[in-house]
Amino acid sequence: MKPFLCLLLTAIACINAVAAEGEARIAYAVVVLCDNQNQGIAPVPAELGNGQQPQANLYWGALYGVKTFFRQHPDWREEKQFSPAPVAPVLARAVFRHGNLILVADAYDGKYMRQGLRAFLNYEPSPIVSLADGLSLNLNDAAVRIFVGHNGLMDARLPLEKSDLKNVACMALCCKSEAYFQPYLQAAGAKGILLTTNLMAPEAYTLEAAFSAWSEGKTGAQIRTAAAQAYAKYQKCNLSAAQNLFAGDDPVKVDNGGGLRLISSLSCPAGYERIAVPENSFAAYMRALPLKPTGSPVLSWDGRIVYKGSEVMGVVDWPLPSKVQQCADVAIKLHAEYSSIHDKSKIHYRSLSGQEISYLNWLGGVYGLNRQGTEIVFHPSRSRKSDTRNELEKYLHFVMLYANSSSLARDLPKVAEKDLLPGDLYIQPDPSGRGGIGHVSIIVDSCRNQLGEMQYLLAYGWTPAQDFMLALPRPVNWFRLQEIKDMLAAFGKGNFQRFDY
Repeated sequence: MKPFLCLLLTAIACINAVAAEGEARIAYAVVVLCDNQNQGIAPVPAELGNGQQPQANLYWGALYGVKTFFRQHPDWREEKQFSPAPVAPVLARAVFRHGNLILVADAYDGKYMRQGLRAFLNYEPSPIVSLADGLSLNLNDAAVRIFVGHNGLMDARLPLEKSDLKNVACMALCCKSEAYFQPYLQAAGAKGILLTTNLMAPEAYTLEAAFSAWSEGKTGAQIRTAAAQAYAKYQKCNLSAAQNLFAGDDPVKVDNGGGLRLISSLSCPAGYERIAVPENSFAAYMRALPLKPTGSPVLSWDGRIVYKGSEVMGVVDWPLPSKVQQCADVAIKLHAEYSSIHDKSKIHYRSLSGQEISYLNWLGGVYGLNRQGTEIVFHPSRSRKSDTRNELEKYLHFVMLYANSSSLARDLPKVAEKDLLPGDLYIQPDPSGRGGIGHVSIIVDSCRNQLGEMQYLLAYGWTPAQDFMLALPRPVNWFRLQEIKDMLAAFGKGNFQRFDY
């Protein structure tokens, strides 16, 4: 009994660890192997196009095939022990984990396109896969379903069948999938969040970028932008052309436990409407920030309750990486996250002492202090770091050590009050002028009435580090500008300023 008890306790501990990270979020990918003999494709080299040999297949074992790409990606860990073993026409199965994200991918024999399509559309029951730590994955309940391979619907249509994929986020990485797959997805109630408008290479970097963006609560447009950036990078093509390649719907935002899911879901005051902003703008990004369930408290970096849920308007559902992230750092992180999707060259900030710290330089070298410890210096390196989420977090941690409200106040242009947009900052630097502690607040939404009067939602972090929270004005839930200034008057004179985006 003792060995069994130890095994049981180990399994329970592993499951609890997953629960602590957050409920597992599962994606199921059906990869129909590239097959020169059985698919209507332009032939590829024989080894890449052998649909019965996953190991070297273009869509599975090749450099940018699903298994190889995720196995080599620094953010993902392969789960090598699982059950049951796949059965034909599935020739291989791979399971990868990144935090609470889990991707299960099945490699279908290339001559069984029809079965692969039916599996993707959930016309047949999906497998239940058990991992070595005791976690059971019912792929019928996967939040994301992905098809990778040749567009078999171009060769032969499937009859529509009953399938319940209501609100499931679906991606079809194959040529011209929007025209061919969308009718099936709509009939099943699914959301086709990443479909294609033309010919494309269905390789795994697009899948990884899109799945990661989905997991962060990004909008459909943001998910497709992330996919396009990855596609342009690896295909070495124009970003605009890559963006035109992808189409789709917005994913359904699930309300966790009755809470308001996005900032954009918060009601405007009576008689007010949100101002219009461009779809892919920084302002739209602010509105798409996810919120924790209503009533969630504001927590400090070490888990203490700083404010009760009744004392704030909302808490942004965003990781708090360390005690370093304070009010100015939240603004920097928001800008960096947005720019990582749209233009990484804009991810650069200056330290309080004036040295620029660029993310693109960071990838190609090392930042540090000079021998005197008085300024930051950069040393180029012969090898480049991988542009990954983990590396961006390391970069931001370094920036947060040396930038603050005073450096942002010095570097960012001022904005007239009549021109304010979501994403603009209210910066109150150290009034002594010595670069000490000040305060940075962020306008995360704005609305206007027929008289042209404006009201705003305001959010900020704090010192010591705590959750990014929406302030609760009294007696109403949105601020007029003077109310913002009055509430924050203790921090001294401030200015409205804007990042370059």
